Amino acid sequence: MKKVFSKIQAVVFVCGCSLIMSCVHRSANNSLVPVPWDSVPLIQEQKGYSLPPSLVVVDLEKDFPTLNLKIELKDFKYVPLETTPKLHLDKDRTVKYLSDKYCVIINRERGDVFVFNLDGKCVGNFNHQDPGPYGYRYIADIVVDEDAEEIFILTFNRSILVYTFSGKYQRKFYYPEGTQINKIINFNNTALLASGYPQHNMSENSLLKKTPYILLSKQTGEVIGSLNVRYPERQAILGGGDWYTTTPNMLKNGKDIYISNTSSDTLYHIEQDGKLKPFLVRTPSVFGKKPQMFFQITDKLGSYLLLEKTVNEIVPGAAKGQEFRHERYVLDLETGDMYKLGIMKFSDKSEDKVSFAIDLVPYDLAANTVTAFVDADELMDELKNGNVKSDELKKVISALHEEDNPVLVIIKF
Repeated sequence: MKKVFSKIQAVVFVCGCSLIMSCVHRSANNSLVPVPWDSVPLIQEQKGYSLPPSLVVVDLEKDFPTLNLKIELKDFKYVPLETTPKLHLDKDRTVKYLSDKYCVIINRERGDVFVFNLDGKCVGNFNHQDPGPYGYRYIADIVVDEDAEEIFILTFNRSILVYTFSGKYQRKFYYPEGTQINKIINFNNTALLASGYPQHNMSENSLLKKTPYILLSKQTGEVIGSLNVRYPERQAILGGGDWYTTTPNMLKNGKDIYISNTSSDTLYHIEQDGKLKPFLVRTPSVFGKKPQMFFQITDKLGSYLLLEKTVNEIVPGAAKGQEFRHERYVLDLETGDMYKLGIMKFSDKSEDKVSFAIDLVPYDLAANTVTAFVDADELMDELKNGNVKSDELKKVISALHEEDNPVLVIIKF
């Protein structure tokens, strides 16, 4: 089994409590002091910036001022998901796609794929987790093509399988031999954008050795192009060859796609014509002195890019999962200013005081939107405890049974 260094999921509890990424500041004498929340300004408007006003140069050895983010959640939609004896989500559920029409949820371990409309009606679901020619053993990644109503499932045996929303098998294609792809993105109507792990020991005949981002035909799987970027060396996390970073080297948010590769000093935005626009250059170079520092995008929240610096050096005696040192940063896309990320919290003025957790993990969703699940029995308890005030949410809960599927919460900010 591979050892995995993965980015920490930032889980934020709203409407009552919240996980604070960094609950304190250090004062001049290096003592820890609490940050009063009343002193943190509320960010009430997200203007939808994709890029900073000019190229940003970041010295990762420099100290940056701290920015605390308190973002106002403005609109809540509670979607009770249809439940039948054959249609049941368990705890291993992940939203992988969200538009203004559909939400696609998977259970990676079981191999389930569910397509719901935003009224909670299941319009398609399937599980083809079998070793046959029309099935998959494991969902490595997934792309939803809403226009074609097709779902692409990336496997670990060099194949991508395509199904309709209802699960009807459409086609199967293989990507180039010697090329291990771990991430695919819906690039346009005809192509998937694909990339792979940044292994030191990548095969010399791997296409990704020279062209780390390739375009695959949605119909045949043929390589029909690549992004105009080359890396002289491939850099990866330490650990004897079996460590890799699962922090994505591609991030899609609404119409924005960002590239932040461990083997590059430059971060890019993909323009509408498919060209790369550099918007951030980091120093010192990742190819410079040891230990290396990786700098990658982890999330986009409105007009803010969240980034993480990882020092490529194992901390002696560190606990499992904490072997590497990390620091979190935030880029203000409106001004181009870079900060260390201090406290991050969502705030709202909802009359309902229901507690739930938001998983800040990268998936294909509309801009300025996050999602959460609340189990049916928990919502029923919230109602009994007097925490539900709005007639809309009371109506949703009144139709629930304890064993129903969770309620999907779609939140705009």
